[in-house]
Amino acid sequence: MEKQTEENEMTGFSWNTFFLVTGSSLTLFSFILRGLDGQHSAFFLYAGGIAILLGLVGWIADRKTGKS
Repeated sequence: MEKQTEENEMTGFSWNTFFLVTGSSLTLFSFILRGLDGQHSAFFLYAGGIAILLGLVGWIADRKTGKS
């Protein structure tokens, strides 16, 4: 029965991963745009930074509560 519970936890949706991947993608996209034509939207950079911070805060909270 424990093995089934572990499998369910492994396949569950992770908000931390979502925020970290989204934040990294937005930040990278912003720098790619800046490299191509020198102009970029500050929105992507700010949204990426906020998403990365949310992912890190969630990850730290999971580590402190023992959910990792």
